Amino acid sequence: MNIDKQARVSVVKGLEGSIKAAAEMVHAIAVSNGTTVAGTAVNIGTTTSTIVAGGYPAATTAGIGNAISDISAFATAPGTSNIAFQKTGAPTVGNTCAVFYDISTATAPAVSNDVSGC
Repeated sequence: MNIDKQARVSVVKGLEGSIKAAAEMVHAIAVSNGTTVAGTAVNIGTTTSTIVAGGYPAATTAGIGNAISDISAFATAPGTSNIAFQKTGAPTVGNTCAVFYDISTATAPAVSNDVSGC
């Protein structure tokens, strides 16, 4: 049993759960405030605001990244409508020890992980 690998897998899966919860929290606040227009800022009760795309956090560090309290153990790799949070210190560089947040559809974001390289 590789303790280091299991620790990295746990951290990645923990971030995946946090991202799902944060996206729903921001969406609930945006809907209750009537601020579901893309590009608007939503005050989420911290010192930062989250940019909203269709009522959900945008796939950026200013969007879903700000909705998470600490992503310092991850490198971010933003795309057009998605962002990957890559676990730093993983033996395989890239998206094989990462969490993915994709808001390319008009519905709820897709959040997934790949732990094959952890």
